[in-house]
Amino acid sequence: MNTVLHISTRFISRMLGRGARVENRVRNLLFPHISMTGRSLREQMRPGVKYFTLAGFYGDMARLEDEGVVLGWYETVETPGGAVRQRWYTLA
Repeated sequence: MNTVLHISTRFISRMLGRGARVENRVRNLLFPHISMTGRSLREQMRPGVKYFTLAGFYGDMARLEDEGVVLGWYETVETPGGAVRQRWYTLA
């Protein structure tokens, strides 16, 4: 008799911990794109991660950069108010 073991994604998420959930979410959002700004990536992640603050997001992205999951760089964009540096990310 064959038995299929069904484990819910919620259970797996609890087992993996927050770091793995964030990494998987970032991979899924960046995969179809060549690169994304940190702002747009954070806005798309917000529904899935309830307690994402600006500092928390960039802290997690720095961790993912250190682990070699993503590559990050700054680009300067000229606006009427002056130059603004945007953080960009892509999968490593």
